[in-house]
Amino acid sequence: MQKNASRINLEEEAEKLYIIKGLKEDRAIEVQLKISKDKQELKEKMKILDIQESKISTTNCPEFINPKYPMKKTPPHLTQLAHISQ
Repeated sequence: MQKNASRINLEEEAEKLYIIKGLKEDRAIEVQLKISKDKQELKEKMKILDIQESKISTTNCPEFINPKYPMKKTPPHLTQLAHISQ
């Protein structure tokens, strides 16, 4: 019975590591995810990480200040292009 229990723990640990490696996160996040006790805790930590990343990605991108009205980058004026090419 102990062999089966240890085998199950090893399989679950292997699944956790496989999931974490597939995320392609930086080392600090990988370590935080690896210390989770089981798959359920790993899922909870991944949800928190996903929420944090979505908040960061919208605040760090100035072109998405308001999703309804994204800022567009305008190309240089044609007169500037003509001046540069001469």
